[in-house]
Amino acid sequence: MAASWRRSTGGPGWVSLNASIIVMNEPTAALSAHEVDRLFEVIEMLRHYGAAVLFISHRLQEVFDVYQRVTVMRDGRHVFTSPLAGPVADDLLQAIVGRSTS
Repeated sequence: MAASWRRSTGGPGWVSLNASIIVMNEPTAALSAHEVDRLFEVIEMLRHYGAAVLFISHRLQEVFDVYQRVTVMRDGRHVFTSPLAGPVADDLLQAIVGRSTS
């Protein structure tokens, strides 16, 4: 990965090449739009090679654009898990806020 990516995210600057599960906690928070696009390309490549990517984000558009499944946790508890296929936006928002949004 590019040195600028490591610096801008404040990450440790290392990646295990044999990892089967990769956890990313808010990795796009400090990235430019170009860097976010590049990160998503890297995530897609990792998934292609069989890695599972656990991506933690508060940016809902990223969730719908990139990911296959979503899990919502509130107050340290699991409240919702769903594949991101079909109409899940209303259910997802309800899980996030803890009440009906309509």
